[in-house]
Amino acid sequence: MNRFAAFLTATALMMGAAAPAFADDATVSSSDARKAVQSYLQAHDKANLRVGNATRKDTYYAVSVATAEGIPVTSFRVDAASGKVMDR
Repeated sequence: MNRFAAFLTATALMMGAAAPAFADDATVSSSDARKAVQSYLQAHDKANLRVGNATRKDTYYAVSVATAEGIPVTSFRVDAASGKVMDR
């Protein structure tokens, strides 16, 4: 959950109101999705790969990964609600 969404949710809960409804039900931004993939790569000793664009699909982001030379390697799916890397 990004900080702004967390702030809005916490504020709404403190005021006794329902949590805000998001138009696209996404609480993760494309930047957050890219950061999640970067963290995943670093945790798996693949920090030499570069994270590309994050494209929003239905309920997830498709995040491309390439070599330092720009050769496409793979694409990861990141859940748009939780920010969890779903597959590799």
